Amino acid sequence: MENKNQENNANQGFFIMINDARKTQDNLRACLNKGFYGFLMKNIYDLENTRQLMTPFSVLADYACCKQGTHVFLFSKRTITYGGVVAKNNGDSPVFYLNGPTNLFGNKIDVERYVDLDNIYPNNLTDEEGIYEIEGRYGKQLKGIPFIIEFNNKTELSGKQIPVDELYFTLGKFNFPLPSNAIQGKGMCTLTPYETNTLLKLIYEKGKMIEPLKLTNPTAKIDHSKKTIFSNKLIIERFENKKWSVEAELEFLLLAIETKLNDILPEGKYVKTRQVPLCPFKPQNLDYADICLYDLENPIKEGSLPNIIIELKKDSADYNAYNQVNKYLRWLEQITTKSEFELINAYIIAKTFNSIDDRILNKKGISLKYKDKIKFYSLNNNKFLKMDKQQTLI
Repeated sequence: MENKNQENNANQGFFIMINDARKTQDNLRACLNKGFYGFLMKNIYDLENTRQLMTPFSVLADYACCKQGTHVFLFSKRTITYGGVVAKNNGDSPVFYLNGPTNLFGNKIDVERYVDLDNIYPNNLTDEEGIYEIEGRYGKQLKGIPFIIEFNNKTELSGKQIPVDELYFTLGKFNFPLPSNAIQGKGMCTLTPYETNTLLKLIYEKGKMIEPLKLTNPTAKIDHSKKTIFSNKLIIERFENKKWSVEAELEFLLLAIETKLNDILPEGKYVKTRQVPLCPFKPQNLDYADICLYDLENPIKEGSLPNIIIELKKDSADYNAYNQVNKYLRWLEQITTKSEFELINAYIIAKTFNSIDDRILNKKGISLKYKDKIKFYSLNNNKFLKMDKQQTLI
């Protein structure tokens, strides 16, 4: 079973920015040497404070895409280094670990800290274990690493590095942005199958092993006996009770509870990604689809474009959500052949729907050209809806 799962995710990649300018090389070497990565974030406790929750749930939604066989690439300065491959198989659950009680699920489960950064931040210690007072853009903030992903760092390619231009010259053949060249301002992103396969090929053919992994500064201490792998039992109840606070949490829940997404979507062999740019290149404000799936058996442009687009609304979806999906489809139709475009479908998933019948869309000047490609799924009813005036269940 493990070999099959790993094969299914061989086209899946995770792109991580190592962007602390003062510690870039040490952080890169720490990740490679220890085979782990954790996003340093504010100390979060309150699930009801929605303003604080976008960042941690966005991180978790990215982590939820990581399955056994996912390749980890580390972007540092002007290089991309192959980290390794996620080796753990955790069934339907995403493969990440809870690191200490200071995480969003700390009140649900007793978790010990197993990655200790005290040696890395000796001058930033606080009275609370695993929490560090760190100077940032907005002054001093309390931060920790509540979630960890691990990868096998002993593979043939681990530690091999290429200049970033090798990737971006290759991506230049496309007239549309991909996650890895729309990552500015982010700490990480999931990759399309095309990007993952391209990076693997480039690193295999042109990668040079970095200098021996000798760390110039103290590094993390890891006690594997204290690891607590994430379990979907922690969130299934929250999903079933529809208690998500922000859209990023709904993304996380759907990606993490894979059985639910499988109930909604047609059967297929998919690579799942999130926050994928689906628009022309432009100076700012790219349009990002919430979740995209790439069918490995029917790839579009070598797996660079999605077969399924999912637009999420945490509460109710209206004509604005429909118009956003329309924009995605209009752009995709422009950059695909007729036969390729036939492989693309879109879903809007929300608790409820309103103001999306034909009359309202016409009144708002929204095209019905792609009507047959867009499906509506109600989380309140656990059913597909037909967008007539009565919004009847299908």
